[in-house]
Amino acid sequence: MPKVFFTPQVVTELSCMAEAEGFQIRQGLIGVQENPTIGVRLWGSEDLYVFRTASDASITYRLHGAEIHVLGITNPLSLSRIASSSKRVCAVVLAAGNSPCSKEISFSRIADLFLEAGVDNLVLVVGDNAEQARLELGERNVTVVVNSIDGNDMSTSLRYGLKMVPKDADAIMLALGSRSNISVKVVAELIRVYKEGKARVVVPAFSKKRGHPVIFHTDLLPELLKARGNSGGRGVVKRHYDELVQVDVDEVGVLERAWQN
Repeated sequence: MPKVFFTPQVVTELSCMAEAEGFQIRQGLIGVQENPTIGVRLWGSEDLYVFRTASDASITYRLHGAEIHVLGITNPLSLSRIASSSKRVCAVVLAAGNSPCSKEISFSRIADLFLEAGVDNLVLVVGDNAEQARLELGERNVTVVVNSIDGNDMSTSLRYGLKMVPKDADAIMLALGSRSNISVKVVAELIRVYKEGKARVVVPAFSKKRGHPVIFHTDLLPELLKARGNSGGRGVVKRHYDELVQVDVDEVGVLERAWQN
């Protein structure tokens, strides 16, 4: 039976595969070893072959005498996972209010919470507390937007924040800075569910009651920009109820009035 050799890239790819994926590839390699010409010879080449496994993965290899040199592996499951993980989520946190709760906001905690949870971009909308925010944030990678309109409501801050969402963002996570009694675990779980699914809206729920923060696909941005008053994204959530995924969590902190129905 011919010996099998791998390029460094293939070795890295194999080490990163899940157990089930790696098993399918190993089975395919055994088939290639047992019958080196089992693959389809590439046009214009005397020694280059591609073998497709039962799981639709493809193994590209070169026959070199009594040796098989594996040059590349393409696995649909891995490609799907990479495509999913490449979805970029931008968090927009509204923290420009004038309520007593707003005065007690910890901007550093907010930034650390969302950045640690894995958001790709963080936009923080502030008001008269802009200087405090900048002092607390220091060198953290946060985009600070100042809503300077007197008597502003939530929708005003929402529009300020949404206009700063990067064009390459796939989704927007909306949250209230004054209602940030949530954990990194919850935020990370919402992001994971969004990236692995096809829902346009992802909402956390505690004891069957929906809460916040909420993730919206960016194609809902025009609807979010039309929000008025202090409704935030509630109207968009209601209109797209049939496209919503509810994530049950064990933290009552997600139940704050801004996102309740």
